[in-house]
Amino acid sequence: MKRQLSEIEKKQVQMQQQLKDGSLKCFISGEVIGVNDEVEYDHILAFAKQGDTDLSNIRIVKKNIIVEKKTNHFMKFEII
Repeated sequence: MKRQLSEIEKKQVQMQQQLKDGSLKCFISGEVIGVNDEVEYDHILAFAKQGDTDLSNIRIVKKNIIVEKKTNHFMKFEII
């Protein structure tokens, strides 16, 4: 089972999650992702918990939000 996405797959995820106005929002925070924001491609069902690296299981998240998620600063995640 592979863990990383190819560049082509990343573009596909971006196209799937792009809003009608062309913008992207962070899957966790709902914040608009700006051109200077760093992003990560996060598994909805964690890879460590047997989550597939399938486009349907991947969401774009701002990198600073991932850092907070990994250090457990988010007490509650709300799916937007």
